[in-house]
This record gives sequence, structure tokens and C-alpha cells, in this order.
Amino acid sequence: MKSFFAFACAQFCCAFIVSLAYCQVPQTLTYSGLLSEGGVPAKASVRLTFTLYDAASGGNDIWSETFDNVDVDNGRFTVALGSTENIVPVIEGNVYWLEVSVNDGPGLLPRSAFDSVPYAIRATNADTLNGQTIQLSVSWPGTM
Repeated sequence: MKSFFAFACAQFCCAFIVSLAYCQVPQTLTYSGLLSEGGVPAKASVRLTFTLYDAASGGNDIWSETFDNVDVDNGRFTVALGSTENIVPVIEGNVYWLEVSVNDGPGLLPRSAFDSVPYAIRATNADTLNGQTIQLSVSWPGTM
């Protein structure tokens, strides 16, 4: 019985360590939106440009990514921000504002606040403990 318990614990530890290697924080952010023209939901393929600014209006653009041929159906679309232009280094805990432009037109206003969920990417530091090592020990009562 003791050897079965030890074997089960060893299997659990191995599975846990292997699962840590596969638990990676996604490096993209899903963005879904609704486009309409004159109150009518759009149905088209469009070019969308997403730009992060450091202010709600004016300010400096700090990141940008363009998606060609985004399918918009009944006004709805979805893109993965950061899929072609890495967004991870940009997110530093500051407040940012997202502006979207359609077919190279002017940005749609007002800009949207880039809230806390995208900042979860920064949780990668929690996985690596900023370069520190993780030590794992398992103990159980009794002898082997």
C-alpha cells in the first residue's frame, strides 16, 4: 500500500510539473466589436487599424496593428490584438486608450479605455517569479 501511495504521489508530481510547462499566458488579446453605418449593421470585409494612445484624446500613439480583410457579419467582428505586432512589451501598468479606424479612415471616437483584463498578460512574471527558481517538495507521513 505504501509503495502504491508513493507511486501515486510521484505520478501526481510529474503531472503537475509537466502541466506547469504547458500553462502559458496567451500573448494576444481578443477584441470583438460591432460596426454599423447609419444605424445598419455592416456586412463587409474591412481593413481595421487598432492604435493604443497614452491619453483619451490627443496624446502619443504607443502601439498599432492593422488587420486586412476582417469579415464583418451582421455588424460583428473579432480580431486577436497582438497577433502580428507584439503587444506584450507595451503593457506596463499604465492607462491606455484604444482607437479603431476602418478602411484607413479617421479613428472612431471616443477611444475605449484599455482596462485591467489585458494587463493579465503581465501575470507571466508570477509564473516565472521574475527569474527566481521554484522548489517543490512532497512529504507524507510514515516510512517507505
